[in-house]
Amino acid sequence: MQGATLPRDSCRLNFDISVPMFVWANIERRDEPMFQYKPFLERTSDTQYRDLLTRIRDHGEEVDTQQEHPAKKWIGYLMHFPLVNGFPLITERDLVAEPSQFKSAIAELCAFLNGAQTLNDMRNFGCGWWARWVTAEKCAKRGL
Repeated sequence: MQGATLPRDSCRLNFDISVPMFVWANIERRDEPMFQYKPFLERTSDTQYRDLLTRIRDHGEEVDTQQEHPAKKWIGYLMHFPLVNGFPLITERDLVAEPSQFKSAIAELCAFLNGAQTLNDMRNFGCGWWARWVTAEKCAKRGL
């Protein structure tokens, strides 16, 4: 089906490949949201990620790292998140404390995308967590 589109009052999709007809029967216009989230105060916290961290800490395989810090790994752990509680934000960092880890992560991405090459460049974008890795000893080890 070349260039097939749905009627104007539906969500419009264009395909340049062959699509089985049963797919079109499942696409319909929705006036209500796709997910029916629970009210914020009724949502329950999910412990899957914390359970994974506990499993890695207690039973994980020790591995070497380039940062010279001990680490453990666990391969093949699968998590499923019910979206009625909202989109899962998987982290153990405090995302609202100042300086915000979230803002620092965004600042780090912006710095990299803008070609930051020095610790001072990173700080100018608002990302200061690289300081402990940018030492004279670690730079010399890598020939920097």
